[in-house]
Amino acid sequence: MWLTTLLNASLRLAALVAVGWVAGPLIFRPAPGSTLTKCLVNEWKLHLDELDVVINDVPWWTGYTIDTELSQRIVVADTYLALQGGRPIALDRAFKTISQDLEISMGGGPWNRAWENVCGTSALEGAVVQFRREEGADTKRFHPLGRRLDDELLDGLTEDMDLRILLPKKAARVGDEWEVDLAYLPDLLSPGGYFAWTIESGGSTQSLNHALDPALMGELRYALGAMLEGHVTVTYAGEEDGYSQLELSIEVEGTKEVDDLSKLATKIVDEFPDWGTIEVERLDLAFALEARGTAEWDTQRGHIYDLQLNGELESTMDLEVIWDVGSEFSIEVRTVTSGNFKQSLDTP
Repeated sequence: MWLTTLLNASLRLAALVAVGWVAGPLIFRPAPGSTLTKCLVNEWKLHLDELDVVINDVPWWTGYTIDTELSQRIVVADTYLALQGGRPIALDRAFKTISQDLEISMGGGPWNRAWENVCGTSALEGAVVQFRREEGADTKRFHPLGRRLDDELLDGLTEDMDLRILLPKKAARVGDEWEVDLAYLPDLLSPGGYFAWTIESGGSTQSLNHALDPALMGELRYALGAMLEGHVTVTYAGEEDGYSQLELSIEVEGTKEVDDLSKLATKIVDEFPDWGTIEVERLDLAFALEARGTAEWDTQRGHIYDLQLNGELESTMDLEVIWDVGSEFSIEVRTVTSGNFKQSLDTP
């Protein structure tokens, strides 16, 4: 009896494979105890197309332009100690490299100047963070034998650098497509979260040498995620040399619901007390992002192998603040920005 059942099951499985169904390739299942190195590279080029600044009803900075080029490189080594329910419940992440280079050129009016050689570092570099799921709750902590660091540095970090959000909810066959929940788009565009950057600049500008609060940056990540509408679509394109081939399409826009974002903007500017008191009176933000890309999933080992994304961004912002530095100033700013980005995640 059991032999007949096994034979029937085997025949059904063979039939599914024959028509292109794949129950195994698109699942997350790295071997417990294995270590996977991930190299994440982000490159952004942004151009300020329009800038209108009005201070106490007087126009300023007519014809001002800003060009920004940002490059980030993050290398981590993840050790999967235990898995359950398609995700790690015990993961140690060693931060090998965290670097950021930013070039900003500004010009127009009497304030012609160039701001160059701006770099970003992080105290997380060289640290080991332990991600654990204990009694139904996710926790983060530095390895007890590692360097003593402020626990606040952990606040902006997220565990998923495996891009598990790309996986389908059920077995897929060639040509099938599915959508990613927009709330998780930040996990695709910025895997690992906020890396507690400290920005330092030289040349003709003053040293900033300041790190934004990681908890606030974590909140900002999810506030932006909640503003999105549109579609993130993944298509299964087949198997090649042991890797599942995925095609990605992103077309999203920002909604008009910016109340949470306005509150966060107020908290963020409060992080700079030397600037005086700044109150956000109005914030209107519109943006659209489109991207195309591919991903390869290691069929045998059950983890991401490669991701390549290319996209374009357009945004418009209308902002009004009251700035109190002993005297009170009403400042209105309108910007129109466009640009493009490239993102890659490799597992060398």
